[in-house]
Amino acid sequence: MSSTSNLVPTNGSGVPPTPEVVGEAATATKEASAVATKDTTVKKASTSRKNPKQRAVVLPASKWMARPFSTTEADYIVGNRKNALIRPGTKNFVEASEKSFKTTMLMRLTLGIACGVTTFPQLPVEGKPKKVLYLHGEMSFPEIEERVISAVQSLSEQPTDHPIDNFYQGRDLAAHLIREDGQKAIRDLVNQVKPTILVLDPWQSFITGYDENSFKDMSQAMKFVDGLIEDFDLTVLIPIHLGKDKSKGARGHSALAGWRDTLIRLTRQKAGPVIVDVRPRWAEPPGKFKLVFRDGTVHSHAYTPQAETVRKAVEEALAFCGPLKKPFVSRDELQKKFPNMSDAAFRQMLKRAKDEGAIVLDEKNVSLPADDDTDQSD
Repeated sequence: MSSTSNLVPTNGSGVPPTPEVVGEAATATKEASAVATKDTTVKKASTSRKNPKQRAVVLPASKWMARPFSTTEADYIVGNRKNALIRPGTKNFVEASEKSFKTTMLMRLTLGIACGVTTFPQLPVEGKPKKVLYLHGEMSFPEIEERVISAVQSLSEQPTDHPIDNFYQGRDLAAHLIREDGQKAIRDLVNQVKPTILVLDPWQSFITGYDENSFKDMSQAMKFVDGLIEDFDLTVLIPIHLGKDKSKGARGHSALAGWRDTLIRLTRQKAGPVIVDVRPRWAEPPGKFKLVFRDGTVHSHAYTPQAETVRKAVEEALAFCGPLKKPFVSRDELQKKFPNMSDAAFRQMLKRAKDEGAIVLDEKNVSLPADDDTDQSD
């Protein structure tokens, strides 16, 4: 393996690695809420399959109906048995514009998966901890350090032990989804760590030098990922940048939209929280929810009771407009819903709701923030 290949120490020290692949298993001490590290040398291995199996499986309908699926095949990564949001053996996108907390959100989610704990209530994680290999294509070592420390500290608030030795992350400058040497580098890492979850962050960093709008090029990358999933029983999560025309979704060839399974779409508002829209291919969407950036990572956002009261009052006023469908309600109209409140208290209440991102406020009118500035079909 190339000497550029390494799993970066979780503490982000940036110490040059040896040619061997060095995995860093992080542990958190609850007393100090700090990250300790434990070096684990992972020996070189061949690109043999983790679980070799026959690629082609063709059965009549009666056989499929009677087929005894294994726990892995019938299980779920995120969600529950009644509503599996992310299933094993799938490829899933986290899609957003640049600087919209894609990596921050996904690192916290996958760290939770590695520990067997839920980090976002709308994306429940149940069952045993699962090993994660998170390959970065953009972040520097110090940035990785900052993000993982913040994510681990947020997990330490939960009353359970955290096997964060399951969370491997790093960079490999040779890793690539289309070049033969880059594919080998990824296969080597996967074969050595043997994860259940593989993250390639972001897609664009692993297809450099090729045309993201070319079906010929992108189909090679998609086929390689499908092969990884088949050969190593992986579930793949891929952050991907939005194009200039956000209504068309992710950058690159349109085949990507049909290829991926669950889509997690992040929309960063100019003021207020990040809107998360989960669009599973085969399950009931959990509904949009909000994230706020706090203490170096992102957390599920809930409005204060007062801000929620204002928001509901605006919703009721807008619904009352009926076919007129006004996008706003005047301050005077809204104030009538709070007859016992002084003018000064009403103004202060509106300001606080605006600061939380619950409403949009100007001199005369009040409206609701746009949860999503675009719409994308599955």
